[in-house]
Amino acid sequence: MLSVLLTLFPLLKTGVALFEGCPAGDPSVWPGNHRQMTTGRFPQPRETLLSRASEIDGDGSGGLKSASPRHVQDSCQAGQIPLAKIGDGGSAVELTCCDIGDRRCSGCARFDANGCQECLPGYVRQCETGDNGDAQCHRICVACTDFPGFRDADGKECGRACPSCPQFFSDDQRRRGLSKAVEGVSALEACCACGGGMREATPWAYSDQGDLLVGEPVHLFPIPRTAMLYAEGADCELAKLGLRLDSYTGEISGVPIVSEPFTLDCTVTAVQNPQEGLTFNATIALRVLPFSYGSSRMLVDASSDFKLPVRTSRYKYQQGKWWVRCSSSVFWLQLNDISSFYQDGTIQGSSVGAQFQRGGLTDDGFDISASERTTGLNVSEAGSVLTDQQATKCVVTGVRMKSDSEGKTEEGEETDEVTLTLVRSAQWEDIFLPLQFPSDEPLLLTVGRQVTTIQPLIPISQRSSDQDPTSRYARLPPALFSVRCKDAHTGKWITEHVLRTGEVRVVTGPGDESRVTIFHMNPLTGKGGGFGGGGCIHGGF
Repeated sequence: MLSVLLTLFPLLKTGVALFEGCPAGDPSVWPGNHRQMTTGRFPQPRETLLSRASEIDGDGSGGLKSASPRHVQDSCQAGQIPLAKIGDGGSAVELTCCDIGDRRCSGCARFDANGCQECLPGYVRQCETGDNGDAQCHRICVACTDFPGFRDADGKECGRACPSCPQFFSDDQRRRGLSKAVEGVSALEACCACGGGMREATPWAYSDQGDLLVGEPVHLFPIPRTAMLYAEGADCELAKLGLRLDSYTGEISGVPIVSEPFTLDCTVTAVQNPQEGLTFNATIALRVLPFSYGSSRMLVDASSDFKLPVRTSRYKYQQGKWWVRCSSSVFWLQLNDISSFYQDGTIQGSSVGAQFQRGGLTDDGFDISASERTTGLNVSEAGSVLTDQQATKCVVTGVRMKSDSEGKTEEGEETDEVTLTLVRSAQWEDIFLPLQFPSDEPLLLTVGRQVTTIQPLIPISQRSSDQDPTSRYARLPPALFSVRCKDAHTGKWITEHVLRTGEVRVVTGPGDESRVTIFHMNPLTGKGGGFGGGGCIHGGF
């Protein structure tokens, strides 16, 4: 049995939507939209987190079928970020909240008032000092791998040599641990659960705030916060914009003071462990504008009408003096009804005319967001290509009265322009693997050998392709894919999917020695394949 879980992350700061595996049912009851749509305004203080689901499940004859959705709703307060624990195929997705500046959010899948209760796959809880430098053990999930094949002088592997709960060891405990070293290496150096192992920096990104407005206060936070030292790159010119970086928390704050539209790509380095050289760079594209619709790329719902109002801060624009030009031409953008736009700059679209599909751009669309970084995703190449999407690029012009550097009105008029990309698309409503593996012809996985199939193991949306097979436009795919498998004999879920490496591993106990990689799945595309790792596992999945 193969259960595939799709994870959708919207293009909003701290927002998350999940599309997750559940028992098969009637596929005719799917709701219309699976991604929270941007409306030109930032999220309200309480943000709804929506979970929807579909499972690929064997039907007894080797066929595959889709499933009905399951809804799980939760919300986080302002100043918090959502963390998602993607459960086994038969359980609901668990959504918990973590304060945005708390380092314990890093690498965490499930959080409560007592801290992180469960790490993401591939992460291990270790002790670190607190923000104030105290000696108390603050349990933080760290991306870590045990030394392969390690056993101490007593023959114990990491899972038995280390305590189940992380701790700072006393001098006497350290002496006893070092006395069990083999060839100069003890569990203190080799095992993640003992505070050692091979550690990696935790991925992060800045909160997805979108465009910045001249004269409007800015607060951008690292999500998740992974370090106590953040360094500004040479390409940053934050001071010129009226912004500053807090080197301790990583927050970028201030009030943009530029008088003209300004775009800046700024690289910030989180120094997670200077002794081990654990650093992770995050690049944020800052676009400071006199007015905005929320972001440089806006996703609008294909199934309903929409309105994108103008956001302004310092400047007041004149009614009746707005213009817009868009290319490629699209029927769903109501540019013919120019009178309403001409008054206040509100961009409108309609579901009428959806059958006249137009649009398409060759540039990348939506890059990896901060919400996706909370899953441990550690890649830099991402973005939904807009070539096969109903996308258009627009230039909006507004006229305002002249003003000085403090925003005071002067005589005369000034014209401002803003460019934005509009993408009109629906989300996947189901998931389907085009290959079938009946019980008498299963997919055979061999340790150390490439996974081979007659065609790529890439999930598709069956309903999207059946809806209009002749259309050159596709539904916007999920942002992330996750997979897990169960034992065909016991029915127990026995694998974990490490998103930062793509490994799908059978888990039989604590420690890396009890984890055997059986194949890989790319979390961005859902493509399965790769090599099985070392170790031995027997059974059917």
